[in-house]
Amino acid sequence: WDGGESVAVTYDASDQGVLMLTALPLAVGARVAVTFELPGRPPRQRTGTGRVVRSGPNEDDRDGLWPHRVAVALDEAMDAFAADLAELSREHPLVDSKR
Repeated sequence: WDGGESVAVTYDASDQGVLMLTALPLAVGARVAVTFELPGRPPRQRTGTGRVVRSGPNEDDRDGLWPHRVAVALDEAMDAFAADLAELSREHPLVDSKR
């Protein structure tokens, strides 16, 4: 994000945005670059840019490793990422791409 870097856990994702669990809060309006690491052989990465549209406490983990929820709207839809998510949902039935 604007001058910083951190690791986050993807909570919910689509080709147009992502809800992440983070260790550090990010301000609404902050510009970010996100890189998704996807399982496979070899592992794949998808990168996009966007803007934080929502930021607040993670009520499920207020005092844990991921105390913040940050929603990012991507600048451009990531078509290849949408295909990756569809593949993951077929391979791993607990992954719900229709929420």
